[in-house]
Amino acid sequence: MPTITSPFPDRQTLTRGLSAVFNDNGDSRGPLTVVRREPAPHVTSFPCEIVRGRFEDGSTVELFCKYANGGGACSHGQRGGVDYEIEVYRHVLQSSQASTPTFYGTYADRKAGSTWLILEYMKRSMAVGKVSDPAAMRQAAWWSARFHAEQEGWLASRSRPKLRVYDAAYYRGWARRTARYARDWHQRFPWLRPLCKRLEEQLCALAEHPRTIIHGEYYPHNILFQRGAVRPVDWETAAIAPGEIDLATLTDGWARKVRRELEAEYVRTRWPKGPPPHFDGTVDLARIYVQLRWLGDQPEWTNEKGSLWRFQQLR
Repeated sequence: MPTITSPFPDRQTLTRGLSAVFNDNGDSRGPLTVVRREPAPHVTSFPCEIVRGRFEDGSTVELFCKYANGGGACSHGQRGGVDYEIEVYRHVLQSSQASTPTFYGTYADRKAGSTWLILEYMKRSMAVGKVSDPAAMRQAAWWSARFHAEQEGWLASRSRPKLRVYDAAYYRGWARRTARYARDWHQRFPWLRPLCKRLEEQLCALAEHPRTIIHGEYYPHNILFQRGAVRPVDWETAAIAPGEIDLATLTDGWARKVRRELEAEYVRTRWPKGPPPHFDGTVDLARIYVQLRWLGDQPEWTNEKGSLWRFQQLR
């Protein structure tokens, strides 16, 4: 029988790697011993686990460890891998004033050919969409507005980090992919093909609008709420693009009243003197992009019955 290789390092390798990470950070608590490992509470694109460690001085730490063995890129360049996310933490989030998980560092397991991302484990946190207090979603809108304003200024004053940039070809590709993948829907929706053709050009306007650094998939399940603070995770989709895209993903699938409330919170925070004249049009284009982004991702997703509501939203 073929040998099944675990995506997780063995305890000895894990102990050695984590000790190296904290040693590189100048931590003076001594070597770290792994005392407990458990599955991560939510699914991600890569193997993850929660690790509790104890230092030589008796202090403890709880870590979120994500592992990657190469790869990570997907369909149309919208998502990087763990190596890409590491660069986001190093060159964007560490210097940001926004609340995010503590980045402890990385480790290269040369024997297994894998890269580890080591973050703070956010104990007793919950995705904002599942928090009973509606203020959590408003705070998510507030967080994104503050982050976008900060990063827009950062991009204007410094050299750009090595992040993907959403250009005209990127947006055009999603309209083309949706038209190509929607083989089972064209007869039911005769408007779809001509609409996608028109959107190939109309969506390109997003490439001309003011840009900042965005999360890229700022959905409620990627936004954790911990002790009253919003802390987004899973930054593999970070990019340079209009901030309205994060607003569109945050409100995707929510009722119109909720969307309007969150848009108002975003505008008050990012532009206290009022939004730019193109804001409403940019949000509309961003919402269209979000639908195409999912309908044009994988053919099996495009043609499943669960995608019907996205075609309705698109129209």
